[in-house]
Amino acid sequence: MEKHLFLWDHVPLQIRVRWSIFIIIGVCASLPALVWSARDLIHHRKNGHRISAFIILLLLTNFVEIFLSPYILLKLLLNELDWIDNWTFHVSVSLWSSSRLCGLLLNQLVALEGILSAESQCSDISTRQDQFSLSWSAKMDSL
Repeated sequence: MEKHLFLWDHVPLQIRVRWSIFIIIGVCASLPALVWSARDLIHHRKNGHRISAFIILLLLTNFVEIFLSPYILLKLLLNELDWIDNWTFHVSVSLWSSSRLCGLLLNQLVALEGILSAESQCSDISTRQDQFSLSWSAKMDSL
């Protein structure tokens, strides 16, 4: 079986090691945060609060990214990056990169949802304060 030459074959080992260091740092930083957020999400659900579908999908994409990173890292360091012959590598890289992209977009959606829910809570609070002040002034007028 002949080996297909790609641009990746000409990348020096130094650059591949640097990229692998970034992947390792990403996994080491993401794993504790993922465990903490999953634990917090379970605790939040047990207390009867609503959980957004965006948050669940974000956690799933982060899990897929962390799960596939060691495989990508191994292939990166061993220079076994063959897109044509190795279909498992092709599928795993496609899943890994799409989970990273979806994670970026879902982060923005979760932040937007948090902003919108905070605004609605603030408007509810101001409406309640207005109702309280009107009822208080009505009670004072009746005295």
